Amino acid sequence: RLTPPPIEFQLAWMLAYNEGLFDGMATDAIRDCLSRLAEYVAQGDLTLADSREQWQQAVTTWMKGAASA
Repeated sequence: RLTPPPIEFQLAWMLAYNEGLFDGMATDAIRDCLSRLAEYVAQGDLTLADSREQWQQAVTTWMKGAASA
């Protein structure tokens, strides 16, 4: 509970937030979406060395999957 999430997950949710991908979501839906986003990040192969554009594309795709699940 007190362990910070991985830096890759932090980057992913901040990108999603800055891109407005949470806009219009209900609070409960955001919580569930963040859980699924964490799973996508953990299973993905992106690292901090990858470009912002690669992260934006992946996060946008992941968020579409997370929001529809």
